[in-house]
Amino acid sequence: MMKLRTAYLYSRVSSVLAAKNGDGLYRQQEKAKEWLLNYPDYKLSDRHFIDAVKSGYHGENIAPEAGLSSFLRACDDGEVEQRALLCVELVHIIGRIPPRQAKSFFNRILDYCVSVAIVKWNIIVYADDKNNDLSSDLLLTVVFHLAYMESKQKSERVKATHVKRRNIAANGGVKRTYNAPVWLP
Repeated sequence: MMKLRTAYLYSRVSSVLAAKNGDGLYRQQEKAKEWLLNYPDYKLSDRHFIDAVKSGYHGENIAPEAGLSSFLRACDDGEVEQRALLCVELVHIIGRIPPRQAKSFFNRILDYCVSVAIVKWNIIVYADDKNNDLSSDLLLTVVFHLAYMESKQKSERVKATHVKRRNIAANGGVKRTYNAPVWLP
């Protein structure tokens, strides 16, 4: 009888609203659990790794106290055995940091002999599959690049909107926020 390998879930949301209502984290975890039903060689661990209100763009989810870093510490400590599986909804959940950094972090997971399941695409990047290194590398390079560029663009748009609102308010225009105290003009 073959020993079941362990699957771990990692989920991350960056906004306070998404963390507060829990929908994003819940959705990611439920999709991974549903996906794992098609992979009977894995049993789901009770231990989940979660980063609520951690920016993947600013690398908050890979800071030492973050959930994803705690997964690597668990690998270091031997709590996560080799040939385990880390399940994420999409690659950008791991990070939206610059592509080289993201790939380096991703490769650290693989270096522990832990494979990574990208649930939404039904892809497993196997840690020990040397035959598909090039295709995995190309896929990850493109995906990490696109995730970083998307977050960078969003960040620039938000900053520009704040500058615009600040300028309008400074020139006697409308309040900068709709949540300002009523006594402010």
